[in-house]
Amino acid sequence: MPDDAAGRALKIATELSGVVGELRKELGGIDAAAHRSRRIVRFVAAGLILDLALSAAFVYLYFGQARVSDRIHQSQLSACAIGNDFRHRQVALWDHVLAVSQPRPGETAAERKARLANLAAFRVYVAKQFRPVNCAKLYRK
Repeated sequence: MPDDAAGRALKIATELSGVVGELRKELGGIDAAAHRSRRIVRFVAAGLILDLALSAAFVYLYFGQARVSDRIHQSQLSACAIGNDFRHRQVALWDHVLAVSQPRPGETAAERKARLANLAAFRVYVAKQFRPVNCAKLYRK
């Protein structure tokens, strides 16, 4: 019987050796899968960090562009106001030129009437050419 026990022990040891070999193969596969999983996690983490960095850069650029756009708008309004001031001064200049102009000597009543009509038409023309611009309407946001 002792040989029988030794044979069974040997058979069990052989089977156990096969099972251990299979377990080693399984553990090797699990280890490889764990390595792939860690690599995937690293790629996902790197992608997340890149996404956050790009999002932060986008927000920074967006608000920077909003500030630039606001400054451009203020500059447009300022330039328009300067243009309106220039137009106002042009009307004042032409009003002064017309006020100091003298009628020609010996003007008849009909000539006077025609001259005054021409002056009135010219004042309308000057007012139309140098009318102020509605800056807020022109450069609305």
